[in-house]
Amino acid sequence: VGAVALGGCAGRMPEPKTPTMVRSFHGTLVPGYYVSPSAYEHYLRAQLLSNDGRAEEAADQLRQAIASDGASAYLRTRLAEELLTLGRIDEAREEIEASLHLDGQFAEAYVDLARVKLRLGDAGGAESALRRAIDVDATCEDAYVLLVNLYRERGQDAKVQETWRALAQHVPASAPAHHALAGAAVARGDWKTAEAELLKALDLDGNLGDAREELAELYQAEGRTREALTTLADAYDRSGDGKTAERLVRLQMAT
Repeated sequence: VGAVALGGCAGRMPEPKTPTMVRSFHGTLVPGYYVSPSAYEHYLRAQLLSNDGRAEEAADQLRQAIASDGASAYLRTRLAEELLTLGRIDEAREEIEASLHLDGQFAEAYVDLARVKLRLGDAGGAESALRRAIDVDATCEDAYVLLVNLYRERGQDAKVQETWRALAQHVPASAPAHHALAGAAVARGDWKTAEAELLKALDLDGNLGDAREELAELYQAEGRTREALTTLADAYDRSGDGKTAERLVRLQMAT
């Protein structure tokens, strides 16, 4: 079950009516409770279909899951996401409203509401929904990321950095947050903080190739050539990227 991920944040869940299982929601493992085994079976089928890009069939399976477990706010948000994929915005909004009626403290539903608002061109409504998601669950990473994108489109750089800092504070294990804070530190010439944030981001997610190359650039700018070479070699070993190899060779030749 953990292999099928869709994304989001862990919200408050209802008291269990059956033994607990664990599912993956936008990369986060969260507990989920279902009234019937049938609902769980249809949910799993929907996940597999969604992973194959078969949103219409996934939506049908989720409707069958809801027929067996009509009190699950989570299942309704999942259906809303498939409906959004299909471009059926009004139907998606109805499912989100039903989800929030079942659980007004369900952060994922507010994130999905923001996605609906953005589709409708209501950036202000989207911002309010995302702020509400964070009020409900300060660890809701998706809400922060969507807010960052919203502020970036508006050119509100101060709010972008403020949101990244809040994410790093409330979700210390967020590699993207630390990567973004490193970029801000470089921009203001604080290389010590930039190095610490890049190392933290890479410790959390070793696959952040850009962060590894940025760390190598930082070392090179500080004259720490041996560390720059080691970091670039590691980046190339992980990515096999030709441009990284070219940079590594140029630095080796220069030294």
